[in-house]
Amino acid sequence: MWKLRGSTLAREGDALPTPLADELPCPSAGTYALEFMRGGAAVAVVNGRFYVRSTREGPFVVTPVCTDLAAAPWSPRMHGGWSAIANALRSIGPGLLVTREANAATGWYAVTALDRSITAAVLDEHQSLLSLVNEGRLILVDQQQTVAGELLAAQGESFTTLARSAAGVVAAHDSGNARRVLVTARSLAEPFVRIESQRDQTALTRAVVAVDLARFVAITDDSVELSVDRGQTFRTTLRRPGSDGGAGSLERPQVGRLRDGRLAVATRDGLAVERCP
Repeated sequence: MWKLRGSTLAREGDALPTPLADELPCPSAGTYALEFMRGGAAVAVVNGRFYVRSTREGPFVVTPVCTDLAAAPWSPRMHGGWSAIANALRSIGPGLLVTREANAATGWYAVTALDRSITAAVLDEHQSLLSLVNEGRLILVDQQQTVAGELLAAQGESFTTLARSAAGVVAAHDSGNARRVLVTARSLAEPFVRIESQRDQTALTRAVVAVDLARFVAITDDSVELSVDRGQTFRTTLRRPGSDGGAGSLERPQVGRLRDGRLAVATRDGLAVERCP
């Protein structure tokens, strides 16, 4: 379990917490994320600053990259190092940066400039890019097949959320009559499918995350919903108390598994853990 303690990022039981950068301020205070990857690598975003842990035993290292984009605009590169979308300077717009350095502290250089209208993005190890641009159009730039354009499964609609997990990539938007539309794939290199699903609530959907082949978790402004039939139907499993005021703390949720296999959903409110085996 990792926790923010003042100006440090610490794991429970750690004698030497990771100090956070204070001499490199990013313009997106309040932006947080934590993602664990194969081989023990991990990424942390704290107040928009990008931190990388390249091995399970190593510490988090501060990088010069700032981002406030939703989803997961970063990835280890196929041939070593990292790629990330920096969005630090609003007047310039986002850019795709790469480094060959394993700890990502140095060696960054710009590969390309990106559309300024990007609101969320997902990268893979080949630097292929799936992004929400121009008011939610779902655009894929596939570096392996050298193709680019809007996904056919999106059917020209605008999407509001984009999320990546170890189980796949999911874009979603709410539609009328308590419906939710998902476009999902196991990876950016695989075919995307469209799922039109029923949802419990009319509250705005903040994210939909793939847990495994059958299960999806949806986080709305006031609840957490679970689908066990590959997104066909969602049922509310956790509801925010009506008296706690505001919905902002359910934004940017993190979904994963604990060591014993249980499903966990973390928000800035706290941690919700699946109680069934």
